[in-house]
Amino acid sequence: AQIAAQVVEGNIRAVFFFVDPLGYHPHDPDIQMLLRVCNVHNVPLASNPATASCIIAALEEEDETP
Repeated sequence: AQIAAQVVEGNIRAVFFFVDPLGYHPHDPDIQMLLRVCNVHNVPLASNPATASCIIAALEEEDETP
């Protein structure tokens, strides 16, 4: 919930949240809530290393643009 609050406040440019895709997660409602908050606020959320690499590259490019 703390990460979601930071997203809502506009303090986070991207979220990297990796979970075991094969395991049961008792906190699944919290994970789904974080996904919804990121979608509503147009904040990219990486759930795997490949997506994380793409987001990092985009953020680095954005930082280099004057």
